[in-house]
Amino acid sequence: MSHPQSPSPPPRLANVLLVDDNESDNFFHKQAIEASELVDTVDVATTAHQALTRIRSSPTLPDLILLDIRMPEMDGWAFLNQLQRLRPTTLPAVVLMVAFLPPPTYFENEAMWPYVRACIKKPITSYSFRELIHTCFCG
Repeated sequence: MSHPQSPSPPPRLANVLLVDDNESDNFFHKQAIEASELVDTVDVATTAHQALTRIRSSPTLPDLILLDIRMPEMDGWAFLNQLQRLRPTTLPAVVLMVAFLPPPTYFENEAMWPYVRACIKKPITSYSFRELIHTCFCG
């Protein structure tokens, strides 16, 4: 008699970069990510420009970028274009964050960004983050 295999535990990530202009969201999302106990370091950037500067200056890429789509100055789509130019061959996994889930046609160009793994609705909880990591890295 065979026993069903339990799902593999989600992997532990060395670094997550949270990119969102909303400081309150950043505070709560960072706490939730840390509470998941799946990440060693959570870095926060409040602008897309700040995130790109960190990526340029770091010898290693984050394992995951949580990216707000609607930000002033440079939105998430423009950030993705810049990221692709910056590191065309080695890109981290990216998850888009939105305040509300837009219609599916909003993501018609997602084939341009194969490293975008998911789109999630804010807020992030430790439970939803664990599910997200399992989906993105185990599925």
